[in-house]
Amino acid sequence: MTSSPDPSLTTPDPSSEPIPDSPQLWKIGVGTGIATAIAYFTLQLLQAVVNRLPAIPENTSRFAQSVSLLVRYLLLGGIALMAFMFAAVALGLLAYGV
Repeated sequence: MTSSPDPSLTTPDPSSEPIPDSPQLWKIGVGTGIATAIAYFTLQLLQAVVNRLPAIPENTSRFAQSVSLLVRYLLLGGIALMAFMFAAVALGLLAYGV
């Protein structure tokens, strides 16, 4: 006596499983474009700020020079972080769409 398994228990019904949403390429492309544009303009902002920062005068106190350097590093570091973060997001979205 050989009993065969009930096919309804072994194979799922294709109509009962929800179909996962596939990524829509146009949404990925728009997101990549926006992230790339923000990264580009943030890099342009970084270059403009770097070119317009005045030199630190030598005849000021050591404390004032240190505070000035700290503020410069924080300003430039924050702008650079934003630029490279948006560039990484754009690269990740591009890789996701491929």
